Amino acid sequence: QGESPQVQTQIANPEGLEFCWSVPVSMAVAVCDKLKAHGAVPRGPHIEECGLITVVGSGFWQSPETLDAIQNIIPEPRLLDVKNNAITIALSADKLTDALTSLHQGLIGSAGK
Repeated sequence: QGESPQVQTQIANPEGLEFCWSVPVSMAVAVCDKLKAHGAVPRGPHIEECGLITVVGSGFWQSPETLDAIQNIIPEPRLLDVKNNAITIALSADKLTDALTSLHQGLIGSAGK
């Protein structure tokens, strides 16, 4: 189909591995159906409409203050994907605009003052 996940992560917890992908809904349904057919999904998948915001900079791994600020600005992200030069935040689609405004104000709005 030519599409790939924009964000993907896995989380280990006492119940096993949890995988999270950001993909179009049609792809999510198709993949979940295939996984269920092979017995690879012990509990039903959770499909949620999310929006993505990516903050681009440098050295995020070396800047825990930035990650802390983002988590204070957006207290309940669905997913944080951190690379050295980008942090991608997945959150409920209905909170996207407010989160983007808050992030801009919190990370950039006070710069240089």
